[in-house]
Amino acid sequence: MKKGNFPATRFAATQNLLFQPICEPEATAGRQFGYTLLELVVAVGILGALAVAATSLFFSAIRGGGKVDVTTEVKQNGQFALSRIEQLTRNSLTVEACAINQVDPEAVSVTLTARDRTQLTFSCEVDAEGNGYIASNTERLTSDRVNVTYCAFWCEGVGDSFRPPLVKAAFTLSQAGRTGDVTEAATAQFSTSVGLRSF
Repeated sequence: MKKGNFPATRFAATQNLLFQPICEPEATAGRQFGYTLLELVVAVGILGALAVAATSLFFSAIRGGGKVDVTTEVKQNGQFALSRIEQLTRNSLTVEACAINQVDPEAVSVTLTARDRTQLTFSCEVDAEGNGYIASNTERLTSDRVNVTYCAFWCEGVGDSFRPPLVKAAFTLSQAGRTGDVTEAATAQFSTSVGLRSF
């Protein structure tokens, strides 16, 4: 045999092995490629469930942020009112008019004499929209974005020569004008008891 020459039968056998298809054409002739209806329904159901979960998580986060903002505003208003009541009461000379207990109908205000001998009155008031607020003479101590739902001022020890009079205040604040979702409403209670330094 010469170099480079192969017998015809040998070449034909090698060619048949090299070019044989892996799958027989008869086995795949009836099969179409793609997804079945059941596979599509399952995929759409999974995607729908994920979309609902993501949407509810998104709205919960937004609602939670709103609740924090409302609660912060109510607490800031209450803390400011308490600090002003405490500061002005502590520096007053005498108690002029005050209810003797919290349930007294007159417990909506207290009148003190300030160091400059002027009258200082803390009171529970109602504005034109029907929202309650706390006032110090003509100064509003709570903003118009909060509503005072409960308010009382009363005193203990007035006229007692052995101890300074105590001015007590208690009030409840909520967000004004909130008629929507109850879960976003914020309410906070505040109270203080302050003795006069001038005793």
